[in-house]
Amino acid sequence: DFLKDPGVQFGKYIFDETMKNLSYSLHHLKDALPNLLDASCSGYHKASYLLAVIYETGLGAPSDPAEALLYSLVGAQGGDRLSLLKLGYKHYQGIDNHSLDLDVAFSYYMNVAKKTSKDRLARDTEQAYVETIRLMDEDILKEQTRENDDLFLWLKQNAERGDVYAQ
Repeated sequence: DFLKDPGVQFGKYIFDETMKNLSYSLHHLKDALPNLLDASCSGYHKASYLLAVIYETGLGAPSDPAEALLYSLVGAQGGDRLSLLKLGYKHYQGIDNHSLDLDVAFSYYMNVAKKTSKDRLARDTEQAYVETIRLMDEDILKEQTRENDDLFLWLKQNAERGDVYAQ
């Protein structure tokens, strides 16, 4: 388990403390960047993904596509699911200077699928329970997605309007 590594534990501690400080306000996000960098360098790749998002969106730091790509790749190399999904999606769509390459997208998605199937067998306090659902079973699908929930309806409406993040 990667969390048993003392360096990763230290990175997780830095990340958790930084997130506690940011939970009150994002006004100090720029001041948190060095801590997130330390956590990422320690091998805690949730921090790598967050750095990628910060540099991609320009939230708390100037937008920098090269830095965003760097931290996405660092997070993906470290096995962070969100980094893997992000890169897979960008190659699947051929957006943000990523080549339209279905083989590369497939490899990112396959990595996530393998990790997720292993997670069904080994429970971790940080990972949600994964359950197989047949997409044809509409009753169970509706129960899982809560299609009448306000958040789901809001996301669906924004997705239909073309909002990439809602999609």
